[in-house]
Amino acid sequence: MVRRFSSDAPRSALRDEGNVPRYWIRPPAIPSREAGFHRFVWDLHGEPPELLEPTFPIAAVPANTPHEPRGPWALPGRYTVRLSVGSWSSTQPLEVGLDPRVKTRLEDLRKQHDLALRLADALGRDTRAVAEVREARAAVGRTNPGLDARLAAFETTGRRGQRRRSQESRTLTSMNAELSELLVHVEEVDAAPTEALARAAESALREIEALLSGWAQLRAEANPRRP
Repeated sequence: MVRRFSSDAPRSALRDEGNVPRYWIRPPAIPSREAGFHRFVWDLHGEPPELLEPTFPIAAVPANTPHEPRGPWALPGRYTVRLSVGSWSSTQPLEVGLDPRVKTRLEDLRKQHDLALRLADALGRDTRAVAEVREARAAVGRTNPGLDARLAAFETTGRRGQRRRSQESRTLTSMNAELSELLVHVEEVDAAPTEALARAAESALREIEALLSGWAQLRAEANPRRP
């Protein structure tokens, strides 16, 4: 499954986000239930990752500026589109071709795609872990200050865009912003990641795995009934 769209998706009203007014923001793509012919456009991205704070590209278009990062770009190749309504479904083939102006080798696009998938997966797991930490802190409250302080160490918030000093400890929250930025950089050109970008991504992926492992151990202590 590369991407799924549903007519049951929530239709929440657009709102201003940070310094971005709502009239710039692209609304969610939701297939219409109305009778008649409809055009539906897939933007060739996979499922967008869960994250704490999305950003917007500087190249804004009124009513069509997407959140960043989006899901990884789909590789050129053959896909199947399935339309389902109740118990009925129909499938059609779809071929995604490479832009003829792009001369990048498929092997390099695969390197880009594989790294983007890993970053998106790590970002989603990090986001869910932050939600779990906040839930645990709400449950602990003031009854266990020592445990709450250890939980807070995983959640400490760093401001987006701030450069991390080498002596500062990374947290689930700061790593969320870093993974998000790395995913945007990996996907912003049709090319394999540069050596420097690949090194930065691998370093971040190692650090988030260590943080998630530490959180798993503390979660068992904070909520021993939870599997």
